[in-house]
Amino acid sequence: MRGRTLRGLWSRRTTLAPLLLLTVVVVAGSVAVLGFADAAGTSGLLAAPLLLLGAVALPATGRELAAARRGEIVLARLRGLQSGELGRLLLAEPLLVLLLGGAVGTTAGLGVAHLVASAWLADPGPVLGAESVGVGFLVVLVALVGVLVGMAGAL
Repeated sequence: MRGRTLRGLWSRRTTLAPLLLLTVVVVAGSVAVLGFADAAGTSGLLAAPLLLLGAVALPATGRELAAARRGEIVLARLRGLQSGELGRLLLAEPLLVLLLGGAVGTTAGLGVAHLVASAWLADPGPVLGAESVGVGFLVVLVALVGVLVGMAGAL
C-alpha cells in the first residue's frame, strides 16, 4: 500500500501540488494572523478571508483529483474493493499532502507571527503556542472534508 501511495503521489503531483501550496498558505496565514493578534491584543477574525479562500478552493481541487483518479476508481471497483477499502485508497494521498502542508504551514506561521510581533510591537510577548497546532489541525481537518466533498461531487 505504501509503495502504491507514493507512486500515486508522484503521478498526480500536478494535481496535488496546488493542494499542498494552498494548505501551506492557509495554515501559515491563519497561524500568523492569530499569533500576531494574540500578541497585539487584536481580533483574530482577520484570518477569515484566508479560511474563506480555502473553503472555496478545496472542493475544486477535490474535483480535479477525482477526475484524475476516475479510471483507477473504476478498476478498484471491478476488482471488488468495498466502500471502506475504496475510501482508504482515495483518502491516503490527499491526507498525506494535507498533513505535510499543515506541518509546514504551522511552522512557517509561527515564524512569521514571531517576526512580525517582534518588528511591530514594543513588548511582543509570546505568540500562539499550543493553540497554533490546534488551528493547523483544524484547518487540515476541514480541508480534508472539503476535498472529500469535491471528490464526491465528481464521482
